[in-house]
Amino acid sequence: MRSTAKRKVPIERIKTQGGTCICKPNNLYLPLMKKLILILLLSVSYGSEAQQVLPTDKLLHLGGGYTIGATATSITYYYTQNKKTSMIVGVSAVLIAGIGKELWDIKHGSPETMDLLADVVGGTLGILTVKINF
Repeated sequence: MRSTAKRKVPIERIKTQGGTCICKPNNLYLPLMKKLILILLLSVSYGSEAQQVLPTDKLLHLGGGYTIGATATSITYYYTQNKKTSMIVGVSAVLIAGIGKELWDIKHGSPETMDLLADVVGGTLGILTVKINF
């Protein structure tokens, strides 16, 4: 018969000067994760632009949306200390910038809905990576 008991993760206990104990699990998979991330980065960055999963234009929109979303969210949270408001302002800033860019592209370039989608995805990632303690 197999045991249904959960495997225990080793815990590293660190005592601070104040006598409090900080407990954190030892990460057993860290060396494997480092190798996988290195392989992923090398496989994505190796090759010409024709082999890219996402075109350079979409990556630029993703990065711009990320920067706008993270910046607007963190600045708003700094002044309001309200998580919900800061996230709404971050999404709004990304949407305004993305729609404004596509409206500009109507006269000066080629507007694409996938550019706006890349802006929104980047903005969402930027908003989610801002450290707001829930």
